[in-house]
Amino acid sequence: MTFLACNVNPNKEERIQTLENQIKVANERMHDMEEKIAVLEKELNALDEKLVELKNTDQ
Repeated sequence: MTFLACNVNPNKEERIQTLENQIKVANERMHDMEEKIAVLEKELNALDEKLVELKNTDQ
């Protein structure tokens, strides 16, 4: 969006840059959270498998 710099005043350009930076940070955080969710899902699946094993050994 920097190509708009010639069409807007400096305050608007500064605000645009700030918003672009916030979007970048938000996207990075979202990616981090997606990775954490994937790890937690794997851990949950492993726990589910252990639970099934324990139930089978108790019978």
